[in-house]
Formats: sequence, C-alpha cells, structure tokens
Amino acid sequence: NLHFGNTEGSNTLEGQDILVVGTPYHADFLYKLAAFTMGLDFDEDEEVEPQVVTHNGYRFRFTTFHNEDLRHLQFWMIESELEQAVGRARLLRNPCKVHLFSNFPLSQAKMVDGFDYSKE
Repeated sequence: NLHFGNTEGSNTLEGQDILVVGTPYHADFLYKLAAFTMGLDFDEDEEVEPQVVTHNGYRFRFTTFHNEDLRHLQFWMIESELEQAVGRARLLRNPCKVHLFSNFPLSQAKMVDGFDYSKE
C-alpha cells in the first residue's frame, strides 16, 4: 500500500483510477527547521492557525503560518507530496482518473461541487 511519504517512483498504480485522500501535513517544527537551514528569517514561536489564503489561483481556508516564507515552504512541501501521490496513475500516459480529497487544491485540479460518491 502507498501512503504519503512513500509514493515517489512507484508504478504500481499506473493506468488505474485512484483516490488520493488527505493532506500531508508535517509537524510545525519540521517547516521551521527547514526554514532555519535555508537561512530564512522568522519568529520561532509562531504557530499555525486557520486563515484564508490564496494559492494556485484558489482562495481557501487553511491552517498555516502568517509568515509568508514559512507558509510558502509549508505549501511547497504539501504540494510536492500531493503531486507525487496524484502522479502515481501516470495521467499523461494513461486514460484514467485521480480523485483528490484534500483541503489543499493543486493547480491542475478541477473542483467538483456536489460530488456523488454512489456514481463514481
């Protein structure tokens, strides 16, 4: 079984319709450690909190940092992991579907309102 953190390079789901469920959050200290390593300036005591943000052309509510550098780093890490998971179906080479159930929208995603679980 694949899960966030071990999807990279796997071809076991190639050509299949798949579901990607969840958002791969990390502990706050991991984002801060990465930011510190990169020499970014931030308040080490800042905590994440729910807020309205804009990313990938979408405006949505997300639990994140107010500091833009920390937020961009967090979004990059989350987006990278989601892209890896979605990419396991190899959508560019295969006629299949990937349904992403996450509170983080990817740029190529098509938002679906009123999704009927009984039909898919």
